[in-house]
Amino acid sequence: MPDDPELAAICARFRIRRDDAFLVLALLERPESRWPACCGTGCDPCMEDVAEAARALRAARRR
Repeated sequence: MPDDPELAAICARFRIRRDDAFLVLALLERPESRWPACCGTGCDPCMEDVAEAARALRAARRR
């Protein structure tokens, strides 16, 4: 994970491991309409959580 305290805090809040933080950043590079959805198979991390983390990071960076 890049040395980004804001990203680290949001990943911790959504229980996303440091090794998976890149997934949050990757979503911010594309329109939300193209984000993958939860597949319902119990993945870890669930894309629903990753998407919520990406929304929270985007909102935090707008402030």
